[in-house]
Amino acid sequence: GDPTNLYKLNVHIRLGVYHCFRCGAKGKWWSFREKLGGTMRDQIQGVAFDPPAASKIHTAKPQALTEADIDVMVDFLKDSPRAMDYLLNERALSASVLKKYRVGACKTTFLSPDGAPTPQLSLTFPMYDATRNPVRYKTRSIDDKRNMRLAPKSAPWGLFGLHTVPEHAEAVILTEGEFDAMAAHQGTGLPAVSLPIGAASLPLEVVAMLERFAKIYLWLDDDVVGRRAATAFAKKLGVARCVMLRAGVGEEGGGAVVKDANDAAADGGGFRGGDEPDDAGAARADSAVRGSA
Repeated sequence: GDPTNLYKLNVHIRLGVYHCFRCGAKGKWWSFREKLGGTMRDQIQGVAFDPPAASKIHTAKPQALTEADIDVMVDFLKDSPRAMDYLLNERALSASVLKKYRVGACKTTFLSPDGAPTPQLSLTFPMYDATRNPVRYKTRSIDDKRNMRLAPKSAPWGLFGLHTVPEHAEAVILTEGEFDAMAAHQGTGLPAVSLPIGAASLPLEVVAMLERFAKIYLWLDDDVVGRRAATAFAKKLGVARCVMLRAGVGEEGGGAVVKDANDAAADGGGFRGGDEPDDAGAARADSAVRGSA
């Protein structure tokens, strides 16, 4: 190669950023890995690829997500007995709910603890915008739930499950994770969607997507982080229309409290309502969340 190209790419390990002083490309580490990751279909199918030429990295545009891309992931899941067994048995989700939410699978390369790129069987969760178009998908490793990725990286925000919500629905359950959204819908019959990045954030674009609902049931994890996030999100969404929920096992008022909706489904237990945010009063939500899938 051209010797003048040597030592032009600077990767700052501690800050997790990169900068190529030859072509001008720069950004965070994950965007750099994504630029070297081939096409979206290659990533879905786990196909080997050749990194693009350095001169083309800064001109590459992210691919728009399509229903055809999601179809590839859904078909991959159907042909993966291990992934299906995980979802049906360990996560206690029904095949009909998985189909409704368009859950898929793929092989995704993540870094192992020793830093080596390792292909891992992963689940995919598509996110939709207010017009029911897919905009992003989340990839999550079955072996290590810490290994997650959003793609396309620069795409707008969406909500997992938003395409399943009836047009005239006035209430929706908002959960911390994708498994919880599916379990909540499966157990209550109410529309349920999931936050794009858990309890860490509630993007303004997502707030706008939730404006149509008169009632929002916040069903985040029953831990310190989840409870704090639920309180903060209620203030952001409007406490008068928010109800905080939690899962419970056993008879009304008894039984152990489990962490989230998916735990309740896996344990074979029921659901029970919690109190509304303090600013909105102390009305119970039990009757509102009961139903059948």
